[in-house]
Amino acid sequence: MNHKFNKIIFVIVNIIFISILFSSCSSKNTANKVDDIKQKIVFIQQYINYSDGYVNRGFFIDNKGNKVSYDLTSEDKKYNDIKEVLSYLENYQYNTSESSISQTDLLKYYNLIYKIDLNYKVEEKSFGADRGSDCLYGVRYASNNSAILVLINETGDWEKNNTDRNAVKIKEGLR
Repeated sequence: MNHKFNKIIFVIVNIIFISILFSSCSSKNTANKVDDIKQKIVFIQQYINYSDGYVNRGFFIDNKGNKVSYDLTSEDKKYNDIKEVLSYLENYQYNTSESSISQTDLLKYYNLIYKIDLNYKVEEKSFGADRGSDCLYGVRYASNNSAILVLINETGDWEKNNTDRNAVKIKEGLR
């Protein structure tokens, strides 16, 4: 009886150990808590329009869930390029606001960015003129720490939708 009991305990302990081991395994680009998000900027929304004068403004969501507005209208037009905007915002000094997105949702959407297939397809159609461009980008980093800006959705003169199912989930949650 004692030998049988020891075998049962041994099996139970091994099952618990293996369960703990597998539950702690995760890919290197996914976060389990907000403190795991090391990049400063997670999402950028940029609105550009030339119809009534130049406008370049938007907001970004940082790694704590803060939604921070920016306005680059009076800055150099090089900031039409989203990579230039990201570079600017990474050095931007701002006062933190109250979280605009819950930590649970931020983690969910952050992890989805890294699941988007970078060979994603974009559905697009023209909607007219003088509406500008309102784009939502997810920011992710390659293994060499270079930024990859993933188009989630664009509205305005053109409507462009990333068809990757993970991008669709982000769009539904953030737009």
